[in-house]
Amino acid sequence: MRLGAVVASVALSVAGCGGAAATPADASVLPAEDAASEAATGCQPQFGRSYVVDHFEVMAPGEGLDLTGDGVPDNALGALGAVLNPSLDQAIAAGFKVYLWDVTGWSEPPTPDDPDIGLAFYNAQDADVPVDPTNNYGGEGRFVASAEQFDLACSPTSEFQHATLEGGVLRAATDRWDVYNPDVGTLEYRDVQGEFVFNADYSGFAFVGGAVATICAASRTPFPGPTTGAVLDALVNTLGLAPDIDRDGDGLERLVGDGMSVVQCIDGNGTIIDGHGCVCDPRIADGYSVAMRGTGVRATIVGVVQP
Repeated sequence: MRLGAVVASVALSVAGCGGAAATPADASVLPAEDAASEAATGCQPQFGRSYVVDHFEVMAPGEGLDLTGDGVPDNALGALGAVLNPSLDQAIAAGFKVYLWDVTGWSEPPTPDDPDIGLAFYNAQDADVPVDPTNNYGGEGRFVASAEQFDLACSPTSEFQHATLEGGVLRAATDRWDVYNPDVGTLEYRDVQGEFVFNADYSGFAFVGGAVATICAASRTPFPGPTTGAVLDALVNTLGLAPDIDRDGDGLERLVGDGMSVVQCIDGNGTIIDGHGCVCDPRIADGYSVAMRGTGVRATIVGVVQP
């Protein structure tokens, strides 16, 4: 496969996007007030003040949040944005990709400061049947969230652990973030941070975010191209990208490939671990940083959709 195609495919997996998702015409839609599903038995999600993303991009190399506290933006995967971003905006505009942020616990009408704020993220679908993307981004968009994104306790699997709202700026962080993607399954991120700056009437926001895709998580994400293997195999063997986030404090891990897959890991302390299974050895904890930004506008989640 040509390098450009590999870059595009890796970017789609890492950023959590891909081809067109199924629409409610192909699924069973459950209204929000009676939202039970196999993924969340007896679950009736209570949504808050929701926003749909109308622009999203992977930030350029050298831009992003400082995840490590050294004063330097962290974004090892920034080079993927040049290939990913144009197709991503097209998919959003066409309604093939719908990303929702749901702010819970916010007073109504909203205020610039609220100590009870919460934040969750959803991959979603247009509630219009047939799909009509022309009304998605004017504040009147109506969407359904995928049922796979709720656990048995009816909690969103991509809910942030910490969130604060002060001066109209929402800051959120979570140690682990599991994002369901209908194209490649659940993507796991670590050390996630986000900042959302709302406009004066709270009808929209601009956001920036940063996260780490761990070595192990990247090895479990199927490569979406025509070849076998995982995203990590392409990062190491085709793109030559090394992990840049030392999550366990012993120095950066190194990965050795054979042209197809990872066959050896070298721990930050120099310990050599042979075999492809090394990528999920507990001693191999590091990962690749990625930075994202975008904008969002008001929307409504009207229910939950079953696959």
